[in-house]
Amino acid sequence: MADRPIAGRVGLVGVPSSGKTSLFSALTGTEYARAVASTGKTISATLRILDPRLERMHQVEGAHKKLVSPQIEIMDAPSLSLDEPDKQDNPGKLAAVRECDGYLAVLKGYEGEDVRKQLEAIRSEFILADIDVMQKRLDKLRGDSKKTLPNREELLKELAVMEPLLEAVSGGDVKAFEKLTPEDEKRLKGFAFYSKKPLIPLANIAESGLGKALDLPVCAVKLEMELIAMEEAERTSFMKDYGLEKLVLPSLPVEIYAKLG
Repeated sequence: MADRPIAGRVGLVGVPSSGKTSLFSALTGTEYARAVASTGKTISATLRILDPRLERMHQVEGAHKKLVSPQIEIMDAPSLSLDEPDKQDNPGKLAAVRECDGYLAVLKGYEGEDVRKQLEAIRSEFILADIDVMQKRLDKLRGDSKKTLPNREELLKELAVMEPLLEAVSGGDVKAFEKLTPEDEKRLKGFAFYSKKPLIPLANIAESGLGKALDLPVCAVKLEMELIAMEEAERTSFMKDYGLEKLVLPSLPVEIYAKLG
């Protein structure tokens, strides 16, 4: 039995040197040198979701059969700039991951950066990109709805949905997407709005930051990659030295899959 088709796509977004490409390499098994060589471009790879519960069930109920697990595609997008004048290039960089089902924001925190500020800046970039698409669509809708077109009634309905949605999102209220009816969802499906989808934060911190309180999920990506490459006994010893009860990277794919819905 063949593996199932892609169950979803996740876009990795973040600022330069956030550790985004290292994380992509760690998750997908892509050679790091190859991933780095694609800097400035979008690179993707598939990832099997091996849910421990599914594996236990497989052992009990049907170990003689092939375990068919879902796959997701991980897409490493070009890094975003949060400062002018390079900020103007962000819409083009985001376009490569517009069709993703959700996003993992890799936040640079290993040199004491403000990861919360980065997360809010990325949210703002999503909102600005969505506002631009909505505004352009509204301009066209307002013009076309005044004409005698065969689909005029449908255009008026879309206009009635888009106008209040633009007003809400412009004010930072992305929860407005959750209030759309199934009919409204169908009308807007083709736009693939960024801020309508899950945005999962992960702060990439230094070893010295382990154990410190932070109101966001954290991972010392470089350290964990080194630990994963070790023999189990050696890894266990080092984890004890760092006060790590468990690693983040091995369980991250299952968590991403769950948050994609």
